[in-house]
Amino acid sequence: MNHMISEDFVRMLLDEVSTEIQEFRKCCSSCYQVHHEDYLRWLHHMESLGEWVYAQYTNVVFAAFLNYEEPINDYFYVRGLLVAAGTLTGQDVQLDSLECVPNLKERKKTLDQVCSRFVELLPPEEQAECARQFTERIEQINDSRRFFFLHGFELMFILLKRTGYDMSDEQLENLHEIVQSEP
Repeated sequence: MNHMISEDFVRMLLDEVSTEIQEFRKCCSSCYQVHHEDYLRWLHHMESLGEWVYAQYTNVVFAAFLNYEEPINDYFYVRGLLVAAGTLTGQDVQLDSLECVPNLKERKKTLDQVCSRFVELLPPEEQAECARQFTERIEQINDSRRFFFLHGFELMFILLKRTGYDMSDEQLENLHEIVQSEP
């Protein structure tokens, strides 16, 4: 059976959403922008520690971060879509906790192990900064759930409104305020 929507299309769509969210966060959060610039500087510095360090990071650590991040982003994006549709039947708009993401504990455990092993391979003077960068990266990923939820909600909200459903703009405005006010 041929499907109209391929896995590649979904991946491309979610990559585009991720890019939009990153740009949105840069615009509305100076803390996010500072962290992002700090992270890019740190990556550049890591390249100077040797080819093997950068290769280990890009081949192993980066993959572990993606393995942790993708289900969070996907789950909350879909939740945003579903909750927006659910408002038609009176469902409350609320953001789930990270614990709702299937298999996230196992993915976090794997990520922690990969990060610890990587940090141990570094020279002692680099370990604390690397551990700090990893902790901040995990916090940024966890925080992204708010924005993926908002994007999914906003997309479904707009689609429903375009098709003639009575959608209260106040509801979307309130969600924007909630998402942007959380740390």
